[in-house]
Amino acid sequence: MIFSGKVDGKSFHTETTLLAETRTIEWSPGQRVEARVSQYTAYLDGRIEEVALDYYAQADDGSVWYLGEDVYDYDRAGLVDSTHGSWLAGREGPPEMIMPADPKVGDVHRAENIPAIAFEEVEIKTTDKTVGGPAGPVESAMVARELHDDGTYSDKVFAPGYGEFFTGHRGEIEALALAVPTDALEGSPPAELEALSRAGADVVDPARSGNWKEASTGLKTASGLVGLPARTGSPPPRDGNVPRPQGTALRNRRARPGASRHRGDRRCPIGARFRAAIPSARRDRPWSLRAVDEPDARRCSRRRCRGCEGRRHDHGVDP
Repeated sequence: MIFSGKVDGKSFHTETTLLAETRTIEWSPGQRVEARVSQYTAYLDGRIEEVALDYYAQADDGSVWYLGEDVYDYDRAGLVDSTHGSWLAGREGPPEMIMPADPKVGDVHRAENIPAIAFEEVEIKTTDKTVGGPAGPVESAMVARELHDDGTYSDKVFAPGYGEFFTGHRGEIEALALAVPTDALEGSPPAELEALSRAGADVVDPARSGNWKEASTGLKTASGLVGLPARTGSPPPRDGNVPRPQGTALRNRRARPGASRHRGDRRCPIGARFRAAIPSARRDRPWSLRAVDEPDARRCSRRRCRGCEGRRHDHGVDP
């Protein structure tokens, strides 16, 4: 699904894609559920801001439950900046209902309620409403008001076939549905799109195996297809394969104060090296920031270093 809008006066574009993969989540001892994986990608002012993997499952009564998310934030340089906002049911908190099976006016449910990470409370205002969609009228839509952890509200519309259809926040249209899979044209994809898809694979596949020279060549080809200059260079050293795309919360429910304290602060001789999230040996924190170019832990000598407060920067330990 494709959405467009504005945030802080800047163009805001989001895409959600239901992936083929699933993930099994143990939300209580012995209670496992196979969740569908939905990828959320957000762009602000033409730059990628966030990629998130959301996990959903449907209960026997038809309600849809939210079982967590892996959030990855990007900085202005296009590098992974933070994974704050990530949570899993059974680890940081309980699963939460994101869509009731039979919504009624006046009902209230919490789509997220994870202390210090995420909070969303939705009150249903109207049901069975007809709204104008990109392909014509959409019936049986639901209008709701959403409360965030900072005390602000968003107006939201949910519609069959779309899920979240419209989001308005502080007078701005943050997200408005432009297209869904049912709007897709019939027939084979355009030749240009197939060429771009092949070029993308020529970048990702070599990168996963560590063949950066071949990946760099593929990147130049892909950039040429879309008319953009290729940004190439030596990648940061990583342990093992390249991790999945990452990013912080641009959506209201993901905008947390202090979400990312280490953004490569030049005042900190060590903080500038915390640029990549790579696999950790700790089972309770599978993704952790590590010093990517410092083999041994060092203690930061800067008393005013933002975030680290003089603590040791060690492998597998968040700064």
